[in-house]
Amino acid sequence: MSPKRISLSLFFVALAAFAVVLGYFFRQTAKRSAALRKEVNIIVYAPRSFIDPFGPGDQIKNDFEKQCDCTVEYVDMGGALAAIQKMKMDPKRRVDVVLGVDLLDLQNVFTSVKVETTQLPWTKFRPQIRPLVFPRFVPYDWSPMGFVYRQGEIKPFSSLAEFLKNAPARSVALEDPELSSTGLEWLYWIFQTQANSNEALKSLRRVTETVAPTWSTAYGLFKNKQAEVAFSYLTSLVYHWSVDKDLSYQFMPFKEGHPMQVEYAFVPDSCWSCEVGKQFVRYLLSPATQKLLAERNYMFPVVENVQLSEAFQKLPKVEVFGPERLQDFERQQDELIKKWNSF
Repeated sequence: MSPKRISLSLFFVALAAFAVVLGYFFRQTAKRSAALRKEVNIIVYAPRSFIDPFGPGDQIKNDFEKQCDCTVEYVDMGGALAAIQKMKMDPKRRVDVVLGVDLLDLQNVFTSVKVETTQLPWTKFRPQIRPLVFPRFVPYDWSPMGFVYRQGEIKPFSSLAEFLKNAPARSVALEDPELSSTGLEWLYWIFQTQANSNEALKSLRRVTETVAPTWSTAYGLFKNKQAEVAFSYLTSLVYHWSVDKDLSYQFMPFKEGHPMQVEYAFVPDSCWSCEVGKQFVRYLLSPATQKLLAERNYMFPVVENVQLSEAFQKLPKVEVFGPERLQDFERQQDELIKKWNSF
């Protein structure tokens, strides 16, 4: 073989080897890029009911991760008030999204931690929610609140005043207003509807069997028949009717009207993956996620035109009141809690 042909052969061998090495390099680079993208993760503080195996958290996480090419890590925050307190004590604590903050918690959040603004997509909110949408706090589900009972165990009442006067002693499971946002809701209910809040709180204490630190604890006692009534969500009935197949669970509609819990999400400025966190918050408003929240979190969607199950359609219609006297309540909240604790 001539030297010229030998040189040409060696050239093509070298070229082929270079192509193999270059292809390997590009494949490895692509793998590293994918791995780096997956390393973009968000830390989400969420209520226990949200991340429970039967809750909506896992499905939302899986669906969102496919869209964002990121990872979502949930942290059980032990209640919104506890999460806010942790963030207040440690401002540099890494949190990208906080879920489950109640309307009555917002002022506390606003004065305790700095919050990023989340730009929302165009969304047609339900009429009850439209006055309660804020630039930094994004509502994602809601429900009226009041007394849930089982038929045959207690006579239902038609007004809160009547209930406070005539309900059996030690029959109600309540949440602690110092530790639970649902506890603040019943306190707000008393403040909004009863002219003499001092007497109303004294009467409520008479009919209270237990004051629990969280909604799940209070409602668990009620479900175990250690109380005949629980302060809970109207939409709790959907779970009992559709999952337990137990129609004995009912709600007492009161003529004074009812408070409503609106659950909010926000992105604190201690976020690391801030933009992905905001994407996650916006994702909660997508039609598919809103339907999932209704079906697995057992709450009303905040957006219109979400198809709901038959159980939602059968819920009693109740009047709700909004934040008309919210600022007055916030000013008097500590004094009301002090009164409640004195009885």
